[in-house]
Amino acid sequence: MEKYEVLEDIRCLQKETLAFGNTMKSWMSNDEIEDFNKLKKLFNIMVSSYEEECLDNDICPNCGGEVITKTIYDDEVGAITVVKCMDCQTNFD
Repeated sequence: MEKYEVLEDIRCLQKETLAFGNTMKSWMSNDEIEDFNKLKKLFNIMVSSYEEECLDNDICPNCGGEVITKTIYDDEVGAITVVKCMDCQTNFD
């Protein structure tokens, strides 16, 4: 399975879990709410990690397209590195 596909699966699971948890929050105990908040943080860490892994492998974390890295030289600023998806045209810093 491609890293982008795993990222999409994690995002989908995150969305469904958060929707369910937010719906059920009024019936949760304080401990369950605390666990739910930990789960939200864990999902954020997993998504960030897979986004970085996608970019490290020249895969766009937004669309799964090819990401290229270019270095542009400017007389005033110097070298500027641009990381951009060729499909969705998203720039990454």
